[in-house]
Amino acid sequence: MTDLAVATALAGLVVATTLLGLLWKSRQGRVSPAAGTRQLDLPGVALDGRTTFVQFSSPVCSACRSTARLLDELSTGHPGVGHVELDVTDHPELASRLNIMQTPTTLLVGGDGILRARFNGAAPAVTVREQLDSALSGSAVPSAGAAR
Repeated sequence: MTDLAVATALAGLVVATTLLGLLWKSRQGRVSPAAGTRQLDLPGVALDGRTTFVQFSSPVCSACRSTARLLDELSTGHPGVGHVELDVTDHPELASRLNIMQTPTTLLVGGDGILRARFNGAAPAVTVREQLDSALSGSAVPSAGAAR
């Protein structure tokens, strides 16, 4: 193999991995505002009439720790907002039923059990705050970072 062929192959590999990385990054932190009346069945999760962040995480997920800190901060700063963290390895049937394909995935659930928003990946703090404010006010305004 010539030096030119090796350089071309390496350049192609760099371009391909860069494109895949950009695609992966664009799909992180996507928000799907819920626009329905689907009540979730969340066994073992106490909603207690509160708006609750239900975070699905895993032990090897580095983004899960920062997401948990953000959600703890938001739930502490807003009366009537809770945060529950579930390990997907401890709740595989629930993760499967809710189509949890990555961690962190966070569901914003109203006290009535209705899904208000779903965050796939580590969502930006401003997006999470925006969706929480929307859920608390009862409006259904999708965020700028909403999934298309």
